[in-house]
Amino acid sequence: MPHLDLLGLPDPSGFGAGPQNPNPCLLSPSLGPNPPPGLPGSMLGLSGVQGSSPRGRSPPRGFSPNRGGSPRGVSPGGSPRSTLTYVGPNAAVQPYCKQEISMGLNAAVTGLLTTIKGFQDRAMAKNPAKANMRRWYVCGLREVRKAIKSGKARAVLLAPNIEQIEAEGGLIDSVDDIIAGCGAAAVPVVCALSRKKMGEVYGFRKRMSAIALLEVGGVAELFETVLGLAAEGRARWAESHPEQAAADAAAAAAAAAAVAEATAQLAAEKHVAGD
Repeated sequence: MPHLDLLGLPDPSGFGAGPQNPNPCLLSPSLGPNPPPGLPGSMLGLSGVQGSSPRGRSPPRGFSPNRGGSPRGVSPGGSPRSTLTYVGPNAAVQPYCKQEISMGLNAAVTGLLTTIKGFQDRAMAKNPAKANMRRWYVCGLREVRKAIKSGKARAVLLAPNIEQIEAEGGLIDSVDDIIAGCGAAAVPVVCALSRKKMGEVYGFRKRMSAIALLEVGGVAELFETVLGLAAEGRARWAESHPEQAAADAAAAAAAAAAVAEATAQLAAEKHVAGD
């Protein structure tokens, strides 16, 4: 074993005898300004800096250098990340969602959408041209509005967290148009999941706001289950918001009366024109 003095190292008996280095991030004075290469950081008095940790030791759990070292689940400013939920009576839903969402409803909607997607995927693989002419569903606010106006929509699924953009022609106008169109055409509206979850069902990275179901053959039982759970959710919402529910019912009755009057007037005009 070579003598320590030949390596420029102090005698081990001298360790601990002298005063401690007041700054552990500085090299030990006894080793001089140029210590021999390859010495571990613990011998150089470099605890807590690069080279002092044993090889293979990972950073503390939750530490991410790319995120500025913020622990997992905490934003860089130190506040916990948002944990919004859209299930239950106190869910953080948008005002147009006048329905309480349950976990059972979300599960049923997920099963319904997954099954219908499988039907359409198989049809596309077998005969793309024919499948495009007979689609099971359409996605997106614009396509859903078209489906309602054309009378093809059997039901509309809306995410409960579509951001409100109140500018003319914004998202809130599109959502209001969809809900009004569904009311006039007696198309059921179901609020469930979230924009992110809807997109995940279809394997999209982007978020999705609305889906119109055009065909429900082969999933009739599951479809009725979804409609039943949604109706229960609307009833629970009405119980907790009696005044708003009464106002909405009056507005819906007035709108239905206006539609009936316009239809009757149109029929009368056609009858006169025929005479």
